[in-house]
Amino acid sequence: MPNFSEEVSLPPAVGGNEMVHAALISGDVLYSIESPIGDFANIPWSLNKYNVSGKTLSLVTQRPTFPWMYGIAVADGDVCYTVTGQQAKVKHGVYRNDDIVVAGVCGNGVCFLEDGSAIVTHYGLSGKQPLGKPGALIFIPANLLS
Repeated sequence: MPNFSEEVSLPPAVGGNEMVHAALISGDVLYSIESPIGDFANIPWSLNKYNVSGKTLSLVTQRPTFPWMYGIAVADGDVCYTVTGQQAKVKHGVYRNDDIVVAGVCGNGVCFLEDGSAIVTHYGLSGKQPLGKPGALIFIPANLLS
């Protein structure tokens, strides 16, 4: 696994993506959710996969994803799970690639536990109330994620 001891820049923006909303290193692969600066709700975001060689990153794949997707968890080598933020216009939930697998969940991060279940973090201040609501850790059993 690469050891980043200083800031590492992503390669020049592809399609104007300049903001990183989530990132995960898994082996020699870096996954990121990126968007252009601007009207976040109406500009396509992307889920990118980079090959990591030393301190050099090279883009392997880039696919569109919904605006306001956060967190990245990887299962079975290359299946990406993300979670919608409160602002997302698509159905709120945990997504496997582009398919919703657990509806009704909003958050800003997702991670797997050893037994295949997951924890979603919810940043409370993104709620609809003026001061948000308390943050939360949301447990999702493994059988809901398959």
